[in-house]
Amino acid sequence: MEPTNFTQFCDKNNYPSNYDILNHSVISPNGRISKRAKACEMASMQDRINLNIQAHAEYEALILSGDIVDPSGDYTRAAIVRHLNSKIQSQINALQSRIDQTHGLGKMAHTKSGKLRIGYQRAVNDYNQQIEQLRERLIN
Repeated sequence: MEPTNFTQFCDKNNYPSNYDILNHSVISPNGRISKRAKACEMASMQDRINLNIQAHAEYEALILSGDIVDPSGDYTRAAIVRHLNSKIQSQINALQSRIDQTHGLGKMAHTKSGKLRIGYQRAVNDYNQQIEQLRERLIN
């Protein structure tokens, strides 16, 4: 376990750090910038942001596996697990609300016997399957 902060990790692995993703566009002397130059700069900035997100994911994965320790204490295993579990739990809650919404559609979604119509039942089954997959991904 080596103590490495996120900026050092980015420098070692050729990722843009949080400081490198800032926009340092070149503006002409009269203060204008062409649409083409602006589009090119925005595309390169989006690439830097995507690489930075990937770097954060790899850094957090290394902390979870125990290969790296963050000396500042900003990234701890407990905090990362709590954050990942809360994201997964919010996805589960969103899927559960979709199921509840489908059941709340009344006559439109239900037959005379009270069962869900075939298309709605398939949707509910898909949502339940996604919920089970997400529950398996929860970290203890």
